[in-house]
Amino acid sequence: MRHLPAIITAPGRGRRLLTIALFLAWVLVVARVAGSLPTQAASWLTFIALVITPGYFLADLITWRLKLDWLEQLALAMPLGVAILAVPGTIALVQHLTLDQLTSGWIIASALVFLTWLVHGIWLRSFFRQFDSSRYPDPEDRNVSPWELAAYAHDQPNLDARYRTNGTLDQLRAFIANGIPVIIELGLDPPGEYAWMEWYGHYLLVVAYDDARGQVWVYDSWLGTSAVPGENGDRQGRTIPYDVLQTYWRQFNNNYIALYRPEQAETVARIMGADMDDAVMWQRALTTVQSLLGADPQNPYLWFDLGTVYNALGEYERAATAFDQARNIGLPWRMLWYQFGPYEAYYQVGRYADVILLADVTLQDRPYFEEAFYYKALAQQALGQAEEARRNLQRAVAFNPNYQPAQVALAQMTDGN
Repeated sequence: MRHLPAIITAPGRGRRLLTIALFLAWVLVVARVAGSLPTQAASWLTFIALVITPGYFLADLITWRLKLDWLEQLALAMPLGVAILAVPGTIALVQHLTLDQLTSGWIIASALVFLTWLVHGIWLRSFFRQFDSSRYPDPEDRNVSPWELAAYAHDQPNLDARYRTNGTLDQLRAFIANGIPVIIELGLDPPGEYAWMEWYGHYLLVVAYDDARGQVWVYDSWLGTSAVPGENGDRQGRTIPYDVLQTYWRQFNNNYIALYRPEQAETVARIMGADMDDAVMWQRALTTVQSLLGADPQNPYLWFDLGTVYNALGEYERAATAFDQARNIGLPWRMLWYQFGPYEAYYQVGRYADVILLADVTLQDRPYFEEAFYYKALAQQALGQAEEARRNLQRAVAFNPNYQPAQVALAQMTDGN
């Protein structure tokens, strides 16, 4: 039993085990094995097979773009399963079918859902095979950091990218005016029917602006380009007012990635100006966020930004204090899916227990973050828990073999350092 948690919490393993278990339950019921079980066990198995299983697969089908984890998907299984069973139930009622015919209808309906799910999965696998799976090997990875996106773009022919922080609306407009699209990282409160999912981190591709209307046009890979989430109804993109953009962009320190052709490099450097130099950029970012905090001292995102800036400047005690303040005011529960500054600051000042606590909370039920495994391992190593640290570094590398910090730390442990 001591190995069970490691099996269940391995990256992506929980979803796979649940999928296999639900499918096996369905097969057992279809094969009429349930009839040989005690009455209560047979009833539960039939309920799981004919209600939960098709509901779970249908939830995966209709929410695949939302990247729900398996627990969120399981929560949708029962209402969707009931909806599936209602179709043959209604037909049986109208046509005066027998109970055996109704049961066959339920099995056929659930089988159609499963086959559709299977075909959809094969199509998705084929679709994503065109991308570089060696760089992002696990489909459960909930975050690709901006420097990873920039590195990927840099490797493409006739394309380059530059990742910066503390961007401004003036810079966005200058890039667009010169034919240089910009990816921005920002917070997102999902609209409409997706509101229940709560805050996410997100990327948008800014492609145009209009000062007269005070808005930008963006391409959105999740919500689409129309006013209806998930639909692409406007080739121009969807619009975001300047003030809304500023609010949510600030939640990620105004991070941006300029995408450009090699011959546009001088234009990019001119627009970025002094921010081409890291030291200058972070010092200016410090001035910006301190000024904003003076006007809005209860904004947790600004305190988080301040901690990020202090980390970059090597002032870890101040960074830890800023992150403490952000957490005390209140941050979205997904915050450490995307930004990892608290781990770094707390580790650097010796608050190893806090690093482990934050990593455990982030990884609970969602073991999809190599950074959390990595920083937890560093803290465990500092506390003398060498074997636990090694296992977490191995988890980080297994989940993302391209994550260099974990690779280096694991190699050093192997060498006895």
